[in-house]
Amino acid sequence: MSTHIFLELKRISSAFMWFRVLSDHKMDAHGNMVDSTNAMASATFNYDFERRPNNVWQLHIDVSIHVVPIAEIKVRVTFETVYEGSIEVILNMELMQEVCTIACNHCLNGFNEQCEAHGILYRHDKVDITSANAAAYLSAHYAKELKPLENTWYAKESAKFTPGGKTNLLCKIPFMVMDEVFFYAKGFDYQHNAAVLFKHVPEPCYYTTKLRCSTIDKEDVTLSGRHSVYYLLCLDCALQLLVGDHDYRFDQLVDQGLTPEVRKNFIRWGTEYFDYMTKTLDAAGVRMPNFDNRPDWNALVR
Repeated sequence: MSTHIFLELKRISSAFMWFRVLSDHKMDAHGNMVDSTNAMASATFNYDFERRPNNVWQLHIDVSIHVVPIAEIKVRVTFETVYEGSIEVILNMELMQEVCTIACNHCLNGFNEQCEAHGILYRHDKVDITSANAAAYLSAHYAKELKPLENTWYAKESAKFTPGGKTNLLCKIPFMVMDEVFFYAKGFDYQHNAAVLFKHVPEPCYYTTKLRCSTIDKEDVTLSGRHSVYYLLCLDCALQLLVGDHDYRFDQLVDQGLTPEVRKNFIRWGTEYFDYMTKTLDAAGVRMPNFDNRPDWNALVR
């Protein structure tokens, strides 16, 4: 006798993580000049997941397209299902190939739409990612890296923020600062900085934590243990940068609400929250990667 499980992964959202227009001329990895008449394309694929209340699983798939020297984009597509068992079962289903195809198509369409919106006369025709290979990667990576954590503190709800003035700052300012440093070329070397960041905070986990925290205006924000640890790393990074050698470089964020008074309050409240959470987790015996030797972010970014 065999048991059949019928599940549907519903696409619930898609969002641009970033879109960048590249220069008309750029060097490739071999030092050769590439121009718009001889564009080089590549694509990347990654994922993250969350187990929300009431057995709701959310699977986040990130697809990026890089066309040198035209533009580059990263798109996140989120799927959701209700299942009381392990997400590993879902990742091994044939439907994952269709899910990967949907995510790739959203990225491709987004790339072409953004190119048109920016007046770029270029249209890309495909994403160089095979859905079968992407689905196989999801299943294999999860089984090896994340399955052992599924029933531990790291997968359960941990940090929680209730809407309010203080929590609004704690949820939004870390990512306002970090987006400036690690993702946008506003006086920072974002390519170098992003590579540094992702050694400490996996890229998909950064997006998950940021997007979850961005909902603080309308609802409680809860983070899994795993994402709580990465949130604390992001909080620590923002606090260091705002009081370190690079502090003056964030004056341009005043227009986004980071006034001197807001900055002062965030530094005070953020430091208090960071100290409280690290002591709480340490007392609970939770091991946090990179916390024994916290990165010196002011020395790492440029």
